[in-house]
Amino acid sequence: SSSTSSSSSSTDATWSSAISRKSRKSSKSKAGKTKGGKSKKKKSKDKVGGGAWPHNSSKSEEQHGETSSKGSDDAKLSLREALELLIDESEREHIPKFLRLGFHDCIGGCDGCIDLTNPDNNGLREPIEALAPIVKEYEDDYSRADVWAFATLVSADMSLVVLDDDGNLVDKRPDGIRFPMTHMGRKDCKGANAMGMGGPRINMPSNDLTTHELLDFFNDEFGFTSDEAVTIMGAHAVAVATRENVGFGNVGLEEGWVFDAEEYILDSRFYAMLVGDYDDEVDSAPTWRQELVRNGELEGDIPDRYQWFHEGKGETERPIMTNTDMALVRDLSGYITVGDDETMGKVDCAFNMDSSDRSSSGGGFATKAPVICPVASDTMAKVLEYKMDNELFLYDFEEVLVKMVMNGFSEDELESVDL
Repeated sequence: SSSTSSSSSSTDATWSSAISRKSRKSSKSKAGKTKGGKSKKKKSKDKVGGGAWPHNSSKSEEQHGETSSKGSDDAKLSLREALELLIDESEREHIPKFLRLGFHDCIGGCDGCIDLTNPDNNGLREPIEALAPIVKEYEDDYSRADVWAFATLVSADMSLVVLDDDGNLVDKRPDGIRFPMTHMGRKDCKGANAMGMGGPRINMPSNDLTTHELLDFFNDEFGFTSDEAVTIMGAHAVAVATRENVGFGNVGLEEGWVFDAEEYILDSRFYAMLVGDYDDEVDSAPTWRQELVRNGELEGDIPDRYQWFHEGKGETERPIMTNTDMALVRDLSGYITVGDDETMGKVDCAFNMDSSDRSSSGGGFATKAPVICPVASDTMAKVLEYKMDNELFLYDFEEVLVKMVMNGFSEDELESVDL
């Protein structure tokens, strides 16, 4: 996590009987190599399933709107429970994958289809295949688009309930948050196979958006306000970058936008990585430098990328950001250029004074007093507010994510539910 980890008190919880039937399996530990060549052992991601998934005490089976399994082991789970169990059995690794799938699917309208010939969708085959059995099992009641949207919401919900180092379940959800599914009846697209692979080609947003381009994209696509655009970007707190898929990150590792990203905990760490204190938002912020990532040795049509990286003192991880992430706090208009190797995305200004001494991989400055990137005045205040108030961020994120999975449909076109 970043230097400002949030803490939330545990809430009273009831146990979901469906998941409690499942015995706990031993968790896996994975190892990788850091940039410096030192072995980095990932933290064990124990499953929650041994004790069952805790729901907020305000959530009853009637509020779910579904019949929850009770009694015999062959009783059918509610859709929420089935998704929780699937994520739990993945040792939480499905959390960022389902969130990414939901975002990509809902660009252009949430229609349960992903064109895997589009390189921007690399890596989405895995979550699609993971959800396919659930899509099939519940096809009489829910469309594929509904299941994917629900998986997006459940992933966010599960990112707030974690096991601590002693194996105790800690509920980090502020009172009342549960990421409800409010509407069903989304229509699946035509032209895809039964799992949702195929359909129309949808262009994803660039990784090199300026502040105004970022806000315009989210407003045009989702009807988001400027504040809501800042909110949805906070999902990067649970995101990890697989360079072999997207060209960002480090080969062989799944490092994210924050420290300890593979804990998959949704909180305001993403914003804390971008902004400093109230009286010094720029120079007290973490240090970020840009580098060129050459992807010629990777399989597939993955272009070279310019990415920002942060190296914390004593840390072995290297969190990354794209230019579009940086647009939340820096106005890069007029500063994003084509590098000497014809790769788009080189930025001709420094994040702050501490970031001005760039490595040769990123392009470097010739003067001792480089230009500092201007502050993104339209979004900086909200980023700072979220850094200082994790609970506010979580309440806002729930509302914005529910809005996102409605994209392409009006409330009148869908059935109102409370799942």
